[in-house]
Amino acid sequence: MRRMSSLLVLVAVLAAAGCNGANDANPKAAGGSADASRTGAPSAGAGGGVELKAPPAGALVLNPENTKIEFVGTKPDGRHEGGFKNFKGGVELPGNDASAAKISVDIDTTSLYADNPKLTGHLKTPDFFDVKTHPKASFVTTAIKPDAAGGGTHAVTGDLTLHGVTKSISFPATIDLKPDAFSLNSEFKINRGDFGMTYGAGKVDDPVTIKVSLRAPRK
Repeated sequence: MRRMSSLLVLVAVLAAAGCNGANDANPKAAGGSADASRTGAPSAGAGGGVELKAPPAGALVLNPENTKIEFVGTKPDGRHEGGFKNFKGGVELPGNDASAAKISVDIDTTSLYADNPKLTGHLKTPDFFDVKTHPKASFVTTAIKPDAAGGGTHAVTGDLTLHGVTKSISFPATIDLKPDAFSLNSEFKINRGDFGMTYGAGKVDDPVTIKVSLRAPRK
């Protein structure tokens, strides 16, 4: 993967994608890759009416054109994929040390999409993201340290705010800092129950896979 995320997490929660009862509308409920023409995958410039925080002055810009924030939710009889279409973020990068970077992202939860329309609608309700009450999620790093233990190059720690709950999470990431770009790729799991998403307990798996990929051009 040459693209980031993660950030987080938002992400995370996405595990809700395993929403119960959507199999009848989803030809890929048993697995397989999603077809962008049917999943509602984001197009460049997609956005909503939620006001998102602009990246700090001088930061490398993260947006849907250079970053992907996706999730995979599972249940005993299948899986669902999705992500977010609208978000803003930045990478503050003093010098040429990736460990000194600070990554932040503001996510419009109303822009979430899943691999069928019925599931997309359900994920926006109070059963899961409750986007009317919690229209935004966010992630801000608190530490980035060189660490190959998780299969990446670094261990990333930060505060993820989702569904009105803020938790510190850590995950492995592959970070590549070059003269022309800062890139990050990560795939990790979060527990949706940690963020108050408990609908379908026993029928929808609590762990949700978060996929983040980014390549921010350096000015």
